[in-house]
Amino acid sequence: MKAILSSLITLGICLTPINPILTLQPATAQTEDLSQQIEQLQEQAIQQATQGKPFESIEKFKQLLTIARQQQDRELEAFSFLGLGLNYDNIGRPQEALKEYEQALVIYREIKDRSGEATTLNNIGEVYRKIGKPNQALDYYQQALPIFEEVGNRSGEATTLNNIGLVYNNIGKPNQALEYYQQALPISREVGDRSGEATTLNNIGAVYASIGKPNQALDYYQQALPISREVGDRSGEATTLNNIGLVYRQIGKPNQALDYYQQALPISREVGNRSGEGVTLNNIGAVYRDTDRPVEAIKYLEESVTITLEMRRGLKREDRKAFLKQEEGTSIALIEILIEQNQPEKAFEWANLSTTFELADYNRLIGAGVANPEIQKEIDEWNQKSEQLNLLSQRLQEEFSIENIPGVGTQKAIS
Repeated sequence: MKAILSSLITLGICLTPINPILTLQPATAQTEDLSQQIEQLQEQAIQQATQGKPFESIEKFKQLLTIARQQQDRELEAFSFLGLGLNYDNIGRPQEALKEYEQALVIYREIKDRSGEATTLNNIGEVYRKIGKPNQALDYYQQALPIFEEVGNRSGEATTLNNIGLVYNNIGKPNQALEYYQQALPISREVGDRSGEATTLNNIGAVYASIGKPNQALDYYQQALPISREVGDRSGEATTLNNIGLVYRQIGKPNQALDYYQQALPISREVGNRSGEGVTLNNIGAVYRDTDRPVEAIKYLEESVTITLEMRRGLKREDRKAFLKQEEGTSIALIEILIEQNQPEKAFEWANLSTTFELADYNRLIGAGVANPEIQKEIDEWNQKSEQLNLLSQRLQEEFSIENIPGVGTQKAIS
């Protein structure tokens, strides 16, 4: 009886199974029973991960890890670390994901499993992309790509091309992003990777949306959505629903946008995709803000920022600033609405929690006249420590005003 270990590689926010990398040949009835147990656990773990049941999947991968160590099976051990990392990444715990991936990488290199090594390099790159470190992400993707080409893993090659495109789109280079997506798409189709095809179609749509071509964007999203549904990729479905909402918002149809966001949100929650949930909450909040419904806007933006802070707490201290910088638009939009609604105490609290000094309009906050004496005392102490307050105030007005910060208060695509 064979036991198959299918490595998992992250493609955007989707999961794509990679070709089998190990076959166990049982010698006795006892080892055959163990082999069957391992195979069953593998299948359950992968199925639960792809169906949006990360916590159940984590338990299965932990069971596999225990067996791997008992049997001194290094390849099964690496696979278990890889699966744990993938699940931790999906539930918004990037530091734990990196820890698991790094353990997998050491073992794959030790046993000279090139496909496993490339898969892990790609997945590490994906974590760095999500936490706002594009250069590190590119470095890992560019290590993974030639290995996939070397071993003839076409699905892994397409995945990594797609992910390099994501980085270029994130750093404002849409033309380079499109080049990589258009290399990835025919490969995914060639190898029959429907989930990868849907993800790349979604990402091409996001590029067209970002360069002001909503009709082209909608066309690609509407190709992606039925494929995600066909293959049961709930996370990918939520992503595309969110992005269709963005297009309707872009063309001035907020009610239709809200309808798609509200379809996306429960799916992201169902599958435990905290990052996708946070993005969609932000987008719903932005629609309510723009349609003059500040109470609802505050509610959704606060929920979105809460998820960002939750994810930030799981990062190393040196990684937190880059991550927060990437996500600060939602926080600043929330602070602005709270100030407009004469809630300076709450604005001050969120500013301290979720922004840096230079990016919060503290002058307006101080001028609002905080009623709570303890908070006012904190503001006064901060004010006394800022010897260059007037100079900084002018700088805020000229360089860091709410209106001029790229991405502030805008809605977000998910790639």
